[in-house]
Amino acid sequence: MKEVLNLLPVLLVAMLANIATGLYYNIGVRDYTFDKKKLMNGIAKAVIITITFISLAFCSEAVNLVNVGVQPSFAIYSAITIYASKAFISLTKILGIKSNFETK
Repeated sequence: MKEVLNLLPVLLVAMLANIATGLYYNIGVRDYTFDKKKLMNGIAKAVIITITFISLAFCSEAVNLVNVGVQPSFAIYSAITIYASKAFISLTKILGIKSNFETK
């Protein structure tokens, strides 16, 4: 559980980078209008994901879920990678750099 708690700030930074680059790209580059509801849904999603990681780490430590294949540290590393990658994709779009990582 300690490893997951130590990684939560990294996950938060990755989530904030994703939100910031996504906002700038959609509003500053694509001229979309700001959608407060969409932003609030994204923030709610980030909070729910964070609470879920803390819960999984607690359950894993209390019941030893590692024996059945549940490893919260793997899940949080995966989430950090996903959010950082999404921020990177938005950043390449903002800078006009072609990337093999672009999503549809």
